[in-house]
Amino acid sequence: MKKTDLLLPLALLLTSLPCAAQGPLSPPGPPAPTMKTLEQIEPRTPISSLPCTISQPGSYYVVSNLHSTTDGIVIETSGVSVDLMGFSLTGDGIGSGDYGIHVVGATNAPIEDLVIKGGRISGFQHGLRCDYVNNSRIEKMVVSRNANYGVSFNGFQGQCDGNSIRENTITKNTNRGIALYYADGNRIEANHVSGTTGASSYGIRTANSENNFILKNTCVGQVNNLSLDPHDTYGPIVTNTGALAGTDPWANFSR
Repeated sequence: MKKTDLLLPLALLLTSLPCAAQGPLSPPGPPAPTMKTLEQIEPRTPISSLPCTISQPGSYYVVSNLHSTTDGIVIETSGVSVDLMGFSLTGDGIGSGDYGIHVVGATNAPIEDLVIKGGRISGFQHGLRCDYVNNSRIEKMVVSRNANYGVSFNGFQGQCDGNSIRENTITKNTNRGIALYYADGNRIEANHVSGTTGASSYGIRTANSENNFILKNTCVGQVNNLSLDPHDTYGPIVTNTGALAGTDPWANFSR
């Protein structure tokens, strides 16, 4: 039998099958977005001027470099995240008692669960002051050229505990770079503190405190680079020059 004899019945069969109707070819409308925006995932409140007082929990972000002749940002409640987004808060350099960021807890009413990160503070009396604050993080900040302390935590009777101060650059402030008073069980790690001025300047100081962990920090150019409460735990303080061999991984460096 020839191939043409087989193909002819097959062709007739195919042409006799019903064809399904096709739907409209034009799209129903423009494509709709399938992903949520950052605002939908994490609603955030912009900070566009100073002074700014935060009294409601939530996520906040700075939108530009900001200047203040009084305080910068005052935080009065728990559960707050402030992202400086790489911008600067600057004071006028002449104020007395003004703070770049001031966390205002109180005795028996500490503030908790804060995150402050990612920007610069300069030109205030204190750069960043945290009073009665627990379980919070300060990270990746540059705090410089403030007229008194760079970063300070102040509490009493177990009300400035469990905080983390990590990977900050604290430079050319007056009197204290990082200071903890009546603050227990905090972690000070991988900060660089330099050039603090004053007759009795300190790079990192803890006093009337215990059970803090001071690890992997570098302090350069203070009268007292590291002055630590004997009840704290800290890595070896290395003052050597030149190449280092076999250094403890938790070591702090003082020059």
